[in-house]
Amino acid sequence: MMSFEDLVAIAPDQVCIPITSEDHKTVTADIQRTPYSNDAARQQAYYNLLSLRLLRTWLADTLEIEPPSPWVAEDTLPSVWDVVNGTAIQVGGDRLVVIPNGDRPLDELSVSQEWVDHPDWCGDYYLAVDINTDQQWLRIVGYTTHTLLKQGMFDDIDRTYCIPVDSLIKDLNVLWVAQDLMPPSKPRVVDLPPLGSETAQRVIRQLGAVKAYSPRLDVPFSQWVALVTHPDYRQALYVERTASAVVNIAQWLQGQFQQGWTAVHAIEPISSKLAIARGTSSSSQGERLVIDGKVSLMVQIEPLNHATKDTTSSEYRVSIRACLSQPLETAQYLSLSCSGGDEDDCQASSPDDSNLELLPLIGEAGEAFEVTLVLGDQQETVQFML
Repeated sequence: MMSFEDLVAIAPDQVCIPITSEDHKTVTADIQRTPYSNDAARQQAYYNLLSLRLLRTWLADTLEIEPPSPWVAEDTLPSVWDVVNGTAIQVGGDRLVVIPNGDRPLDELSVSQEWVDHPDWCGDYYLAVDINTDQQWLRIVGYTTHTLLKQGMFDDIDRTYCIPVDSLIKDLNVLWVAQDLMPPSKPRVVDLPPLGSETAQRVIRQLGAVKAYSPRLDVPFSQWVALVTHPDYRQALYVERTASAVVNIAQWLQGQFQQGWTAVHAIEPISSKLAIARGTSSSSQGERLVIDGKVSLMVQIEPLNHATKDTTSSEYRVSIRACLSQPLETAQYLSLSCSGGDEDDCQASSPDDSNLELLPLIGEAGEAFEVTLVLGDQQETVQFML
């Protein structure tokens, strides 16, 4: 493995930035606090956030400017990184698209088509960034322009533009000099048709299911790029995908609620037979609207034999309730069931029976279970882990 000192010695013309333990710690903490639909997306977000923070500081110091900003609001970046690799940084009138790599040897710059063929996302320059967290360094391997990238190879299976690393301009100083002497012409990208609201909602529902990969290839590019570049549609897709992810409710005891869940007051048992003396032990409760907002699902977790919130508890009591947010329509049934622990089922068939609660579930740390709600012909399942 190449150390930072070795890297600087063999690549003096390339930008090399050390990754401190504090850099790693703060980025990791921020990533862990943010929901992502799968582990691959979470790792992708780590590389992008680390690159963004280190390069913003380096650019500010090198160019003697204020730290440049990402091209979208920072709090919306997770919605991008959950499905697309890359980050755009606005430096004056130019946009630098940073493509980080940390999973494999970097032999080519591979850029998702979204960064090239949409006028709202395309960049003036594209930077290939290599990251080695073991040896604690980041380096800018080289860069290219939008024009040169478009002349590279296009992989229509992955929808990526690729350029070999050997074809990149290694010395970033050339970029600054070229800007002063002969700035490149701005990319000319044809506007693509927007996505209608009804079509967008249909595509969001289609792609909202949790998957171990980005759904960017599951629909035609024209639909996908119109969806992902639209801030509201992209956020809706992000909420749909992350809200459907496995919910670690033990984190609620630390006040960490996943996207789509809201902290609520304690769930009071509906009937006396469900009432359990809880003494002074502390619990946490979360609520989320399901089935197109028609039903409220409320879940409460409580560590057993502990007087304070303690995520080290080996056993937990879980209470689950479903409440209609509007009266039941004629001939519709609401049912609530849980699998993975002791199964129980409640069912309502009239507007008068609008609250359902399962018998408390007792489970150990790491145990998984799922809750299924059915309203008429609509069904939704939420997966949990203790």
